[in-house]
Amino acid sequence: MNRKIETLGICVLCVFCGFSILYADIIHLKNGSTMEGQIVKETDDEVAIKIAVGTISIKRGDIEKIIKADYTPERKWIEEIPVEETPPIIETQPITPSATVTSTGTSITEQAPFKIGLEPKTGIQTEINVLIERLANLQEGEEPWSIMREITAKGEEDIAYLVGLMNEINQPDVLYYLIQAVGNTRKPEAINPLLEKIKSDDEKIRTAGINALSRFAYDPIVIRVLRAYLNEEQSVNVRMSLINTLAALEDTGALPDFISLLNDPDKSIRYAASNAIVKLHQIVVAESEGEPARGGSEVEHQGRLRRPEIDVVSLLLDRLRRADLQMKKEILTLIGQLKDPRALEALVDLLGDRDAGIRALVAMALGGLKDKKANEYIVERLYEERDTWTKVQLILALQKSRDFSVVSALIDMLQDSDANVRFSAGRTLRAITKRAYGTDYERWQKWWNAFRGK
Repeated sequence: MNRKIETLGICVLCVFCGFSILYADIIHLKNGSTMEGQIVKETDDEVAIKIAVGTISIKRGDIEKIIKADYTPERKWIEEIPVEETPPIIETQPITPSATVTSTGTSITEQAPFKIGLEPKTGIQTEINVLIERLANLQEGEEPWSIMREITAKGEEDIAYLVGLMNEINQPDVLYYLIQAVGNTRKPEAINPLLEKIKSDDEKIRTAGINALSRFAYDPIVIRVLRAYLNEEQSVNVRMSLINTLAALEDTGALPDFISLLNDPDKSIRYAASNAIVKLHQIVVAESEGEPARGGSEVEHQGRLRRPEIDVVSLLLDRLRRADLQMKKEILTLIGQLKDPRALEALVDLLGDRDAGIRALVAMALGGLKDKKANEYIVERLYEERDTWTKVQLILALQKSRDFSVVSALIDMLQDSDANVRFSAGRTLRAITKRAYGTDYERWQKWWNAFRGK
């Protein structure tokens, strides 16, 4: 096994050190920015790209599209005729750059060129139409996000026309960017038309509408509608957009919904919900300490939105008591991230749980509190614990504390029958004391006796 790991490490090292990026892969993000480098790993959830400063991972939900180094950009609205053994001769149906001709053997259909349904009546409207046509017929090297920003600037001068276009154009690729442009104007007149777009049958259009609505942080209607759709939406990608948007809108009222999603069968949904809970908890704590609200909730007071008072830790602990095993693990991991001392009592109760995995997660959550009382409970459990892996997690939890009061217990663990426990105890002792005696019990004990005698 170790040999396999060593070989794998060498292979990974070769990938990072042995290759030079002759041609860059390009990742277009949904926020309009791009990243260029070498894509070194792709999973269902993330894409890892190596750039000048190192390798970073980007969530799939944040990516608009990926252009690989060997990618040849396709020409929008042009499709080549499939090659057949005896291709049909078409004399009366010439192919133009904006038409698509397909052959099914005996019948031939021609797709009409892209056309804007609204006729411009002003100079601004004419300029918007020109930009839309550029968006529909992208040339090689043109960036759709930059065109979208130009459309936004023009649309701020005539939002009614821009909204009208949004309701006329049916081409999904064009409509996606147009919806984003409408949202970027932040004009109140755009809210209801954008809310209509999240009812679309097209997943991409629903996502675009949700992302566009994230620009309206102070509108309680937007928040209530998006929260309602969170419980109705079936698409994983769209649900993730809803979670991220509600978190961006700082909707603390959605916290109970996010906590329920910790039991979702889809891992990416659970991950998105956890991130949203952490962010909203930070906002709740900041506001309890006197910082002003910045956005999204349900009650408007003196021109500014005021949030309902929500105790995130209490909500999590309440759900923890009636959660199944999988959800307990999700909630405990999350509580460990929150590092809120109010969770201490409930965590201590779970140190004796029958499941070793639960006990290990509780230990890590307690260690994150960096509380002297929590350390006392961890040490007490350490002497009782029989599961090796859990015992290692308890020791690592103490490592976070940097508390000298746990040194004696850690030295005792150097006499454990399991090598992993002894190794973890020695490493934790070094982290706390800055002494490097490894797993030598006699040396540690001699030093500790001398240290206490000072």
